[in-house]
Amino acid sequence: MKSNRERAKTKEPDGLRRGAGRSLSNNAKNKEEMSAVDTAKLVHDLQVHQIELEMQNEVLRKAQAEIEKSRSRYFDLYDFAPIGYFTFDQKGMILEANLAGAKLLNIERSLLLRSPFIRFVSPESRTTFHLHLKKVFLTGTKEICELNLIKKGDNSFYASLESISSKDNEGHSIQCRSAIIDITERKQAEEALRKAHDQVRFFASQCLTAQERERKLIAGEIHDSIGASLAATQFRVEEVIKKVSENRPQTMAVLRGILPMLQEVIQEARRIQMALRPPMLDDIGILATINWFCRQFESTYPHIHIRQEVNIEESEVPDSLKTVIYRVLQEAMNNIAKHSKADRVSLLLQKMAGVIELGINDNGQGFDLEEASFRKGSAKGLGLDSMRERAELSGGSYSIETSKGTGTVIKATWLIEQLSS
Repeated sequence: MKSNRERAKTKEPDGLRRGAGRSLSNNAKNKEEMSAVDTAKLVHDLQVHQIELEMQNEVLRKAQAEIEKSRSRYFDLYDFAPIGYFTFDQKGMILEANLAGAKLLNIERSLLLRSPFIRFVSPESRTTFHLHLKKVFLTGTKEICELNLIKKGDNSFYASLESISSKDNEGHSIQCRSAIIDITERKQAEEALRKAHDQVRFFASQCLTAQERERKLIAGEIHDSIGASLAATQFRVEEVIKKVSENRPQTMAVLRGILPMLQEVIQEARRIQMALRPPMLDDIGILATINWFCRQFESTYPHIHIRQEVNIEESEVPDSLKTVIYRVLQEAMNNIAKHSKADRVSLLLQKMAGVIELGINDNGQGFDLEEASFRKGSAKGLGLDSMRERAELSGGSYSIETSKGTGTVIKATWLIEQLSS
């Protein structure tokens, strides 16, 4: 049998003859009237036209060969790509799939075509796939989602689906082309990392709880043992002073000199006890403790004025949060006293829209937050990590806004719903 190319070559002279016949019939002169010169010119023109057609056919043949080679390369790349490629219609039917896609689902490619992709999507991911497909056709932009897929044999795996629509000549989306990648290992690594992170958070929270318990114990020991012993010693010295006769003035002077020293030690022991953990935090509550702390702070730093705004009831603050609020406040105020050069501080504690918020705002000199975050050890010195850890480990969020010359705003917030769950 003749090939298409041979049949085309056979037809070419016939086409030229028909064209020549038309040219002759349209010519004003009939065949009998044409001169030899006219006939020779016509033959020459037809020969030139034939050569032009043969050259065009050769160009077309080469172009067709290149197209076939490109098409072959495309299918090789498509079929043997390491990523699964699928083409869906608007109903999610599989129109095309490459070998990697068939391998992902552990099924022959011929069995995939014209079948609904949803049969390979786990029940909990089907809504996600439907919404993904709908969004691709609706927006025409690239969309990404993650699905739990089921391969033949009921083995499931996690996959990332990256899709874009193909359009017709009028710009309407007609197909969805998707690349599917197995991300099971990444998901497993993320889950392992999340569990490790949760364990670290748990142990850190336990450490803070143990630290507070130890502080409470030491504060109690200072009050009950050292404080009581110092008070008893002071009482005994005062009793001895009363009993020493006036004829022993030197002894009286020594004993009277001891009293201020004892009083100073008693006050220092009380200060250490309160710094470790004020007993009123457990006995009276956080609101009274904040009020006491602000009075003590202004007494120690009289050049700094604190404006308090408390819009929350004691009963509305969970017990687990009271120590956290106090420690964040304590650290923030210590930083203000040491570093800020501020003379005004605004303290806010409020409950609003299901959120408990602690805010501390000073008018000091501020600092470069990025520079401070890169400091190491004692050079860091601002307690930023301590405040952040306490807020986040208790289920809240923490933020700080500052720059040189603008003061500092510290904010910690907790969702009440999460605290109660």
